[in-house]
Amino acid sequence: MDEQNDIAFDLSADRVFRGMKIAESDDSPRHYLCGVFIEPIEDGGAWIVATDGHVMLVQRDRSAAAKETAILRFQAPRFQPFEDEDGFIERDWHWCDSRISVPELALSQTVAVPVAHKSRDPWLHVLVERIDGKFPDWRKPLGQSISL
Repeated sequence: MDEQNDIAFDLSADRVFRGMKIAESDDSPRHYLCGVFIEPIEDGGAWIVATDGHVMLVQRDRSAAAKETAILRFQAPRFQPFEDEDGFIERDWHWCDSRISVPELALSQTVAVPVAHKSRDPWLHVLVERIDGKFPDWRKPLGQSISL
């Protein structure tokens, strides 16, 4: 079986987890806001949109591939902050130049997917869940004069 054909989304890990920082709300009664909205762009790439109902982040991932629109929730392993030998305190994973490849998922399905840094082999797996629900029209708050 050709693995590339099974990939529904190839996304910037940096943009996805920047969106998840907004979407991760423990008190949101709207479960569909607890993930990022992925929308393919006709000319290539994808919009990665996140909101908590008050704040919204709209990002264009020009190098993304998305076969369809979906709300996806991503979870990375958590670790305690630590100090390296230079005194730098690590508090989170460093996602720059990393990509997440997500297979086609059924609603409410959760899978572990690899995160690859540039052209190297995957170095970590994260959980991704396809969330059921209707994401709000994210263009509406931007106004009619905004051309995307």
